[in-house]
Amino acid sequence: MVRKKCSRCENISYSLSAKGRWICPQCGEDLTDAPLLALDRSTARVLPVRSAELGPPDLN
Repeated sequence: MVRKKCSRCENISYSLSAKGRWICPQCGEDLTDAPLLALDRSTARVLPVRSAELGPPDLN
């Protein structure tokens, strides 16, 4: 998994892909241009939870 840190709320956000639009699930900040954090191997066996539709399919 890849991850980014939100500059507004300091939340760490995880995704299976670094491509596409990336929105912070806590505060809604656009993290698309935020730098990726170092790979986190501790999440290798974590399965993502599918939540309600957030918007266009390009959202992470």
